Amino acid sequence: EITENTTLHQIALRSERHLILKFQTLIDLYPPWQRNFECWNDDMKTRFIESMLHGYKTNPIWLIPNLENKSEEVLDGKHRLCTALSFMKNEFSLKGDALRILPKADYGGKSFEKLSLVQASLFSNPTFFHLPTNNS
Repeated sequence: EITENTTLHQIALRSERHLILKFQTLIDLYPPWQRNFECWNDDMKTRFIESMLHGYKTNPIWLIPNLENKSEEVLDGKHRLCTALSFMKNEFSLKGDALRILPKADYGGKSFEKLSLVQASLFSNPTFFHLPTNNS
C-alpha cells in the first residue's frame, strides 16, 4: 500500500517483478489499457525531475487494485513514475537548456548516479507520493 511515507526507492522495487516479496504487491506500470510512455521529450523529463529535486509537490499517483494479478495498476501518474524510475536507473541525464529553476552549472548533464548524496535525497522526497486522504 502506498502512503505519504512511501519512497521512490520502494516504488522502484515494487515495479520490478523479480524483486517482489510475498508480502508486497507489484505495481504494474504497463497495464494493457494504459497508453504508451513515449509522450514526454527530454525537456519535459528534465523539468519534471527538476521539480522533484526542487521539492515541489506533484499530483498524486492513482493506482487500481487488480486482485486477479495481485497487482496495483497505474491509472494516473505513469509518465511521472516512469520518468523518475528511468532517471534513477541512469537512463537519461538532465538537459541543461531545459532547466528553469536549478543552476545549469550544478545540474546540467547530470544523471542520477552523478548527483551528490544531498541532491539524491531531495529526489527521493516522499512528497512525490502524497496521496489524498479521506480529509482531502
